[in-house]
Amino acid sequence: MIDDEITLSVDFGPHLARLDQKTKKVGLREKKAVSTEKKLDRDLQDLIEYTKWMTGECSGLKKRVRTAEKVITDLRTSGEESVDQLMERLYSLKNAAEEREAQAEEMRTVITDKEQEIKMKEGLKSQIKQDIEVENADRENKIAQLRS
Repeated sequence: MIDDEITLSVDFGPHLARLDQKTKKVGLREKKAVSTEKKLDRDLQDLIEYTKWMTGECSGLKKRVRTAEKVITDLRTSGEESVDQLMERLYSLKNAAEEREAQAEEMRTVITDKEQEIKMKEGLKSQIKQDIEVENADRENKIAQLRS
């Protein structure tokens, strides 16, 4: 009887040490996951601010296009300038409008890329949270098994 108790205590010690070591590893992973999550949150906030800035820039471009359209309308109604001057002016305004449209398209592409990056980082964040929950459940199960 006493020999059985000694054998149990000898076998229990290494198991407890391994469990303690695994618990420490899980704790370190949790800390790393928390810091990664904070970094992802910070990156997400940066992307949100960038998107807001980009929206403001698009708004500015829209105002400039409206101004150009107003100038074109004014030129059409104006009878004081010669046809050649009007044509040159219209050509330069058309080129400017095309450049603005190209800039707006580039901004749309950047916004789309940033939205995809946000979605990817949110997916990564949820995967990390899920991994933490699984590891915690495993650790709790092992502790319950050792206690029983």
